[in-house]
Amino acid sequence: MQIIIQPHNFKVSRDLEQLIRKQVNKVMGAYSNHIERLVVRLKNVTQPNGSSDPQCCVEVQLPHQRNVVVIKRSSNVRSTIKKAIARAGRTTMQQLSRRRSARLSGRAIISDVEYDPRIPALG
Repeated sequence: MQIIIQPHNFKVSRDLEQLIRKQVNKVMGAYSNHIERLVVRLKNVTQPNGSSDPQCCVEVQLPHQRNVVVIKRSSNVRSTIKKAIARAGRTTMQQLSRRRSARLSGRAIISDVEYDPRIPALG
């Protein structure tokens, strides 16, 4: 799994980068071999009242499936990052388990078919 951190008008300290990598490995570690790339985008979003809140967008790229994209915003940057990565982890796990269930149910249907000589073969 490749981890990419993309700050936009946002200063990422070494501590913050380590926090991101630690959280990603903690949350996504069990199924990291199913993830091609994980992109964490950080930026400050200006509110109508003039204040600025950090926003974290986590994009998980899975092979042969739709990407998982989660966006979180709050006043605390560490909290925002942790919540976004945790939600992306849950969503990724759900998507992978759905795909696994579909594959397994497809195999079960095929394995239940019996050969009947009275039915002509297809093709």
